[in-house]
Amino acid sequence: MANFLNVHLLSSLAFANPNRDDAGAPKSAVYGGVERARLSSQALKRAARLGFQERTQAKSIRSALAGDIVAELMSNSGVAVDDNVRSCIDQAIRTLVEDSPKPRKGAPDEDAEDNQSGNTLSWFAQAELESMAVVLKPVIAENTKIDAKKVRKALETSLSQPSVEIAAFGRMFAASPASATDAAVQVSHALSTHSYVLEVDYFTAVDDLREHGAGHIGLSMFTGAVYYRHFCLDRAQLQANLGDRFTSSTDQIGTLIESMLVELPRGKQNSASHHSLPSLVAIIEGARPANCAEAFERPVVAAEDGYVLPSASALGGYIEEMAQFAPTVFEKVWIGGRSKLVETFQEQVPVASEATLPQLVKNVTEWVTEPSR
Repeated sequence: MANFLNVHLLSSLAFANPNRDDAGAPKSAVYGGVERARLSSQALKRAARLGFQERTQAKSIRSALAGDIVAELMSNSGVAVDDNVRSCIDQAIRTLVEDSPKPRKGAPDEDAEDNQSGNTLSWFAQAELESMAVVLKPVIAENTKIDAKKVRKALETSLSQPSVEIAAFGRMFAASPASATDAAVQVSHALSTHSYVLEVDYFTAVDDLREHGAGHIGLSMFTGAVYYRHFCLDRAQLQANLGDRFTSSTDQIGTLIESMLVELPRGKQNSASHHSLPSLVAIIEGARPANCAEAFERPVVAAEDGYVLPSASALGGYIEEMAQFAPTVFEKVWIGGRSKLVETFQEQVPVASEATLPQLVKNVTEWVTEPSR
């Protein structure tokens, strides 16, 4: 029984900028000698997290201000929390990511020299934050001068309830490696299957109270592209990360899978409405992770049907070749998407079953819950 699922997706976005660089342009990367449009791995994971939280109401916090939430929880439980205690709580939590954190003065501010040690983001489930409030209560009551080692040891007992998102994407605590969570899901940067063209949109905003002229003039940058996305799910790692809570987390795991299939970064979403569903989804069970971006190392050339159909053909042809070379990596295949693309893919790759989006999510969820080898 294979412990890995490789998920390959083709998504077609028209005139959008979901993930921009420091100049406001769509992110890009050079591959195969040409520049491609890119969606970063980080942006894709955040989109999946947001979609997951909206569907489940499950809450996790990734912030440099986690201490403020714990302080509020402690205050609500009857602990007198003044600025000094609040600073101590923040310092205590940062012992997980910094060896000798300095007390933070005020909120993290990129322009404040004395706050440089308070800008490290930490990621916690709501249940873990609540547990921290309980654990820190007697520690803070004893002494408002933090003993980093003592506090870190106390906090580590609170980190045994990672949410499904944390169990999937993992997290690092630089000063407390034993408390880190190894990722069960690896997510690639999405690249366009072809070279991309940057479009500059000149726009004006009309001032309703002025008879002539524009109230604002500006430029925005967009592009249109067919993106290849890949993520790999390690069943054994996910089961280990969730531990005793794995069985009760099945529904949330299915919701996270669905979010990873359909959610995209939300940059300029109100301007572009890039709510594109994946054109093609190929889910392959195998003995190890396998990214198929090489299928597009030679840029796809647009046909009469555009880029997405030849992209599906290129992906199917690549998987057909690699399945002969590494058969244990390309075993059972589930596929879904536009019928014409599915037909093109199936001409090259034997498919175990064709499925709708809900059926694909159900198949993956059932596969995840099977005992790992």
